[in-house]
Amino acid sequence: MELKESDIRKLSELARVSLEGEEVGLLDNMREIIGYFEVLNELKTDAVEPMSGGTSLVNRFRADAADWPCQGLGREDFSVKEGESLKTPPVFGESNA
Repeated sequence: MELKESDIRKLSELARVSLEGEEVGLLDNMREIIGYFEVLNELKTDAVEPMSGGTSLVNRFRADAADWPCQGLGREDFSVKEGESLKTPPVFGESNA
């Protein structure tokens, strides 16, 4: 497919993008891009089944449960506790604990 400057102007009009002087000079880039699609059109795709969506996978959600069996385990390993909160040593700087 041969692209002309009038094709670029028509595409910019359809996309509602205004092109100024040197931007129309992108014609060579557009020809190169279209060239890649022409190469792809040469591929044999007869045995490829068309896709109607991205994937057939389904999300499987679990019900939220407040009685998680491991909830609260490991609290005894924290040396500093403040109410329900557990304090950890700072990653940067000095410890103020």
